[in-house]
Amino acid sequence: MTPTDDLSEWSDADATAAVGGAVGELQADGGTVATTEEIDAILDELERFDSMDLKGKDPDTLEQYFDVQDRLVDAIDAELNEDHIPDATHIWWNDEAEFHLYCAEHYRPIADEQWTGFSTVPDPQAVKEAARERLEAGALCEKCHSEALYGRRDELLEERGLA
Repeated sequence: MTPTDDLSEWSDADATAAVGGAVGELQADGGTVATTEEIDAILDELERFDSMDLKGKDPDTLEQYFDVQDRLVDAIDAELNEDHIPDATHIWWNDEAEFHLYCAEHYRPIADEQWTGFSTVPDPQAVKEAARERLEAGALCEKCHSEALYGRRDELLEERGLA
């Protein structure tokens, strides 16, 4: 697994804001949308860590820092316009236990790199069925989603001088 593979495990944007409430406003479809004010508040909180040397900080401070980072990503994820992110069209198999859903643009360059064979599961057929069901249900391309999510995060951090 590469470090970017963890990006495919997105939360459902039910992050907790600094004041303890849920990030975002409830939409008609049950999802949430983060407001600009909520994202700005998270960025303000992140700015407080900018002048700190985190190397020597206690674990609680580091946990708070990473919590703010996570909440920012969750809020941005809730803000993303998924209409601009293409649906996945291919299943890329890393091994019997791990798959990713990609659009053709992201699938083709790595298609021959599939199947390490390192991980196994008791019921590989169930994993294959789950992959097909997610693809048929209209899942977004994981790489396109990650690019949009982390691209937006980088823009916001750069705007605040935090990049």
